[in-house]
Amino acid sequence: MLTRRTFLDRLRHWLLGILGLSGLAGVAGYLYPPALRRRGEPLLLANAAELKAGEGRLFDYYGEPAILLHGQEAPRALSLVCTHLGCSVRWQPKEGRFVCPCHRGIFDADGNVLAGPPPAPLERLRVQVQGNHLLVG
Repeated sequence: MLTRRTFLDRLRHWLLGILGLSGLAGVAGYLYPPALRRRGEPLLLANAAELKAGEGRLFDYYGEPAILLHGQEAPRALSLVCTHLGCSVRWQPKEGRFVCPCHRGIFDADGNVLAGPPPAPLERLRVQVQGNHLLVG
């Protein structure tokens, strides 16, 4: 027969086990940055003549935010997913940098880490110019 004390002890062990497993999942997410796996065909984003130097265009890259920037040389595309914990970074055109609002990570216009906890630069996406079209992927 199950006594009240035995039931409460088992319940406490189960709850502590569940709490411990959820804590391990949080630690694993912190230690291992989100994997940015992409599949699919390149996306047609813009006519090359439409994008002026210094201009940026936000787009959705297979479910994740990204940006196409046209610098002084060639256009480049970057994922807007922070390599620390997967928050969406924000482009600050006046400062020429990306800032992660979650933990104050700062990236330069090329996606390189300038400050904060991010372990790696923003993921660069391949940009192809085919005729007058810009393709990403």
